[in-house]
Amino acid sequence: MAKELIFKLSGTDYSAAPVKLERKKIYGWSDIVATDRNGEVCSSA
Repeated sequence: MAKELIFKLSGTDYSAAPVKLERKKIYGWSDIVATDRNGEVCSSA
C-alpha cells in the first residue's frame, strides 16, 4: 500500500491516499472492427 500524502494549507492538514490509474483511463483506447462491403462485421473462419 502506498504511503499517505499530507497537504498543509493555511495551518490545516489534509491527507489523501494515492490512487493507481490505468493506462486506458488516461490515454483512452480504440477497437478495430473489420467489416465487409455491406458493413457487416467479419468473423474468423
